[in-house]
Amino acid sequence: MNPMSCQILSSFDWLILISSSWGLFILIWLIQILHYPSFRYIDTAQFEDFHQHHTNMITLIVLPLMLCELVNVLWVTYKTGFSSIFLLLSAIVLLIWLTTFLVSVPLHDKMSQFKNIEAIERLITTNWVRTILWTAKVVIVTFLFYKSVKIC
Repeated sequence: MNPMSCQILSSFDWLILISSSWGLFILIWLIQILHYPSFRYIDTAQFEDFHQHHTNMITLIVLPLMLCELVNVLWVTYKTGFSSIFLLLSAIVLLIWLTTFLVSVPLHDKMSQFKNIEAIERLITTNWVRTILWTAKVVIVTFLFYKSVKIC
């Protein structure tokens, strides 16, 4: 990273970048390891109500974080003159959005009316893409922050 980047990005830029990265990293691992696998154990008769509750509540948490992350990563990419590392972060976030809305949301739609074991298993499997991408992002962001603090 360019030593000038610590002067280009404000404390607020870093705060949003770090907090959204770590927040979504923690959340995706909880979802991947604990929550999605628990879908298997929800009684079929109660699954529709459970899934509706899950969808409504998780959206209240995830959507603001993802929007914040998207705006922030695009902003810092622009602010750093489209440096390659921030272009990579932007690409990671865009891949997460694509996976979310082209894969995960349609699978949730399949589960909205009844317990669909095939959709649950596919959701667990395909969610590894987002889990790996958010993990890579948090590692890169944390490394960049460490380097910027060390430089400054």
